[in-house]
Amino acid sequence: MASQIPPGVIVGDIVPISFPDISADFCMTFISISTEVKHIGTRGVWLEDVANPSGGYSGADYQSLSDQLDNPIYDKDVEYFGAPTDLDGNSQIGIVITQEINKTAGLLGFVVSTDLVPLATCPSSNEGEIFYGKAPDPTGAVGAPYLTADAVADAPFLIAHEFAHIIQFSRRIAAAAPTFPSSWEAEGQATLAEEVVGHAYESRSVGTDIGLGPAINLDDPSSVDWYSNAFVDMGLYFGWDGANGKVSGAPQECTWIGNDGPCLGNRQVYGTPWSLLRWVSDQYGSSFAGGEQEIHQDLIDATAAGYANLAGVVGVPIETLLAKWAASLYLDSRFAPSDPLLDLPSWDLFDIYYGSFGGTSLKPELRLTPQTATFGNFLASASVRAGSTYYTLVSGSSRPATAVSARDGSGGTLPAFMQYWIVRTQ
Repeated sequence: MASQIPPGVIVGDIVPISFPDISADFCMTFISISTEVKHIGTRGVWLEDVANPSGGYSGADYQSLSDQLDNPIYDKDVEYFGAPTDLDGNSQIGIVITQEINKTAGLLGFVVSTDLVPLATCPSSNEGEIFYGKAPDPTGAVGAPYLTADAVADAPFLIAHEFAHIIQFSRRIAAAAPTFPSSWEAEGQATLAEEVVGHAYESRSVGTDIGLGPAINLDDPSSVDWYSNAFVDMGLYFGWDGANGKVSGAPQECTWIGNDGPCLGNRQVYGTPWSLLRWVSDQYGSSFAGGEQEIHQDLIDATAAGYANLAGVVGVPIETLLAKWAASLYLDSRFAPSDPLLDLPSWDLFDIYYGSFGGTSLKPELRLTPQTATFGNFLASASVRAGSTYYTLVSGSSRPATAVSARDGSGGTLPAFMQYWIVRTQ
């Protein structure tokens, strides 16, 4: 294909780019923008929309961000997810910094698969590997103000995240796979990219039971906050309402395989499936010759999606994976379970949600809070959305012989697509 960003561009060149109209059909419609090449690194070509507000990235900012893409972001993402294609033959990805992103509230950047197909298929295609990023806008000329310092701080984890999407999309397109990964796979992996790139920056390792301080950047507030988004996302899935309360019906009526249910915002497909993929990586990575990285490359290079893809790659029934992981969300580090699969070796969830660092703790409303019952007769009812779990903690003293049953709304056996599990905690 003939890229919009050919191999021979130099700093100062003006390059036309088709910005996909994400409010409409982003394959068929686009906004034409003119961009100036601001910096050329080993792994990326940095382009700036000439219509951007003043006060944007400086030359030194572009140099710094380019250096970070070259090392460690590019190398760490490739280590975990495989090399991207080079469909346009320029050996680089294009990073387009444009005010068009600023026009959509809450959006920091994105990648579209349509850039990786011919123009004959999608008129909006730029026929190459491209990431679109939000422009610094200190005065709020386009949408809400976005300080340059904040943009510089956001850029590393945003690039790590979006570059993972370029790898996912480009490898599947190159392999003529019949489907893309599901949303929760794609976003969970891209959130995992933030984590492992963050480890490279912070000299941390997986499997080390990291607690609250690093998890929400309390240990070094001057550094990039690599991890807290994932734990806040999980808190939202657990029912945090964004203030000082919890929504009703969480987590069971919310779902991390989509963005349905009463939970706040549209973050369910990010942090919570990240925790599933992190748990799978921790628990099964050592059984793969290429370690946990092989799991993630196989997930991308497969032809399946969703539950079937995860179970097929790991070689364990999805029912087992979901039950053990869902239990670990409450049990991790709370006590030493007899089953090591009820643990998340990389992170200490009990310390993160219940602990304190330097006098600071997360709001209790972010915690996974089971319903409670005591030994003896009790009856509880709940609606459970696909992909979610209803938790009840049954406790008390002098426990008699106890039987607990689960039935559908009519008193019959649970449908085949549901499962029921019990963990003895004492």
